[in-house]
Amino acid sequence: MGLSLKEVLADDTFRKAAPLVRAGADSVEQTQVRWIHSSEVMDIAPLLSGGELLLAGGQSLASATPEERGRYIKALAGRGIAALAVETGGVLKTMPQDLIAEAEAAGLPLIELTRVAPFVEMAEAINSLMVGQSVELMRRADLLSQQLASALAEGAGLKQLLEILAMVLPAQVSVYDRTGELLERAELPAAPEADGGAAALDFDIALRGGVAASLRLQPPDGHDPAWYQTAGTRSAGILALALQQRLAPSLTDVAGTELLRSVASGVQGIRLVQLCKAAGMDPGAAFVALVAQPEASVSRWAPVEQAIRKNVRKVVVYVQQSDLVAVAALPAEATQAAKAELVRRLADSMGGQPVIVAVGPVGNGISQAARSLAEARLTISLSPVGLYEGAVLDADDFAIERLAFKEPDGAAARQLVRELVGEIVDYDALKGSRLLETLAAWLASGCNTAQTARTLFLERQSLHSRLDRIFGMIGGDPRGTERLAGLHLAVRLARYLDQQ
Repeated sequence: MGLSLKEVLADDTFRKAAPLVRAGADSVEQTQVRWIHSSEVMDIAPLLSGGELLLAGGQSLASATPEERGRYIKALAGRGIAALAVETGGVLKTMPQDLIAEAEAAGLPLIELTRVAPFVEMAEAINSLMVGQSVELMRRADLLSQQLASALAEGAGLKQLLEILAMVLPAQVSVYDRTGELLERAELPAAPEADGGAAALDFDIALRGGVAASLRLQPPDGHDPAWYQTAGTRSAGILALALQQRLAPSLTDVAGTELLRSVASGVQGIRLVQLCKAAGMDPGAAFVALVAQPEASVSRWAPVEQAIRKNVRKVVVYVQQSDLVAVAALPAEATQAAKAELVRRLADSMGGQPVIVAVGPVGNGISQAARSLAEARLTISLSPVGLYEGAVLDADDFAIERLAFKEPDGAAARQLVRELVGEIVDYDALKGSRLLETLAAWLASGCNTAQTARTLFLERQSLHSRLDRIFGMIGGDPRGTERLAGLHLAVRLARYLDQQ
C-alpha cells in the first residue's frame, strides 16, 4: 500500500522543506509513492525499480552539464520513479530551467525543496508509515489465501474461486488461457460499478515451467491498487492448482519443457535428439537460444512469452522466477538473415517490458543449442548498464566482448587500447570528460554525426567540438583510412575492460 505524492508532500516533515511542484503537476494527485530514497549519484537509475520518490541535495546537478541533466531525467523517468525532489538554495542555488523542461517533457513530477530538507527525517517518517501499511496488506492477503485454499480443499472449482475473489477484493475477476481466450469470469455483485473503473491488473498463472494462463482483476474506481497487486500475486498460485486438470499439458508441451531443461543443463546425445523430435522440431535444424532477464521486479512473463511465440514459428519456452529461456528453430536457408529479422521483430514487440532479452548465436543442430544459450546469458552479463526496458540484444553484436571475456590474459587487449585510444582514456580520467563514450557512439552509428548527436542528446556544435578534440588525439579523422576498424575494436575493448 503506497501513498499518493500529494499525501507525501502534505506530510509535516515535507512541509518543513517548503516543496514546490515545478513539473508534472497534473499527475501529483494520482502518482503513488512506494518508497523514499536519497542519492546524489547521477547514474542511480539502474538501481531503482519504480515507484520511488528520489531526494537529491543538488550537488551533482549543479556541476552537471545540461546534456548530463537531460540523460539523468530521462533515465529516472524510464525507470518509472514516482518523482524527483531536489533541494535548492545551497550548492544548487535555483532549479535549472533545462531540468524543469526535461522533467515536464518526460512526464516526471519534479519537486523543488526551497528550504533545508531533513532527508533522514523525511524518509524515516514516510517509509515507516508505508511499512506499517504493507504489514496490514500482507495480513489481509494471508486471510484471502486461507479462504481460497480452504475452498479448493473442499472441492471448489475455478469458477467458485473466482467468485470468492470477486466478493472479497472486490473486483471483476477473469482468467484467460495463454492465447487470450476467456476461461472463466466472476462479476462484482454490483457489476456496473466495475465498468469504467480503475486500470485492470494482470498476473501470470504458472504451471509446469510455463505461463499457462493469466488472471485479470478489474477493480472499481477509487480503490487502492496496492491491495489488488498483493492479492493478485497471492491468488495466482492457488488458481494454478485449480487449473492443473483443466489445462492438462500435451505430450509436445511436456517434451518441450524437458528439452529446455536438458539444454540448460548441458545434456547431449540421443536423449536430446529424442526430446527435440517429440517437441515437434527437427534436431538437425538451425537453432538460436533466447534469454530474458528482469531489469527490475517482473510480475509477468506472459507478454514476453507471447512476443516470442508471435515472432517464431517453432519455439519452446521455459519460464522460471529468475528468467525466461527459449530455443527457436530457424529456416534452413538464409539463417543469419532470419535471425536478424527475429531480433528486429522482437525489439518491435517488447513494448517496454521490464526485461532485457538476448538472442544467442546460430547453432547447427540441437546439440549446439546449449552453446547458444550460454552465449546469450554471457551477452546480457556484458551489456552496458542502464539499457532501456525491452531492449533486445544480439550476441553477434557483442562478439568482441565475448571473445575478450574468454581470453585468460587481457594484456594484449589492454596494450591495443593503450596504443590506439590511450590518450583519450587518460584525458577522460583527468578531466572527467566523456570523449571515449562519444567516439564509441560515433563509430557505432557508422560515423553518422546527426545520429550520434541524437544518441548522446548533444547539440551538433558540441558534438563537432568533441570530435575535433578526439581526432587530434588519434592522429586525424579516421574515415576512409585503414585505422577505422582497429579504432572500433579498441573502443569496444576499452569499454569491456573498464567493467572488469
